[in-house]
Amino acid sequence: MSALVGAQLYSLRESGDRAGAFAALAAAGIDAVEPYDLSDVPGLRADAERHGLAIPSVHARDTDPATLDRVAALGAHTLVIPRSEPEDWADADGIRRVGARLAARQQQAARAGLALAYHNHYWELATLPDGRHGLDVLAASTPPEVGFQVDLYWAHVGGADVAALLERLGDRVRSVHVKDGPGDVAADQVELGHGTLPVAAVLAAAPPGAARILEIDRCAGPVLDLLARNRAALARLDEAVAA
Repeated sequence: MSALVGAQLYSLRESGDRAGAFAALAAAGIDAVEPYDLSDVPGLRADAERHGLAIPSVHARDTDPATLDRVAALGAHTLVIPRSEPEDWADADGIRRVGARLAARQQQAARAGLALAYHNHYWELATLPDGRHGLDVLAASTPPEVGFQVDLYWAHVGGADVAALLERLGDRVRSVHVKDGPGDVAADQVELGHGTLPVAAVLAAAPPGAARILEIDRCAGPVLDLLARNRAALARLDEAVAA
């Protein structure tokens, strides 16, 4: 069974037509959406259901009862902590403090029946003086119940061997964010397979059941067009890996 393919709704933050965007995502063969804005939970769920889109995970920085209730009301099973600050990752002690906060949030989420995962950017993959990546330190300092949503491209930009990182994290990888680009933090992202990320090799290293969430932070043309092209490219990459 192939992994679920979704789209992170941050990609569509400038769209003024949520229902129309959801229709376009469904037409492109995308199975799910991953919200980050919980200001209209009933409308968001209704639009997703109307177009046959699941909501398996949600980005939210808080784990207070109101936020957890909103995540559950969307039908999601996983709350993804979308970031921590770069200065928290300057040394192992700071990273362990991030880990302690995540462990506490995981327990709060679990009491609400939700799993919890952490989403990386590029700074978590900087190399510490002892040679380890920061994200590896975080994994070592948190219980196995704290999962990861590995942003493949940002991990690559940060300097990681992404396939090896996925193998080290193993089944703690709940999902991956999939995008491609020239390997520069500020540059426009491009169609999968046209940037510097070895997409096929990296996806082959991800756990088979990990959802693949397409995301575009910035691009030169229409975002929906690039998301549709990336969905088609993902299908071609899957066929090449299976052959």
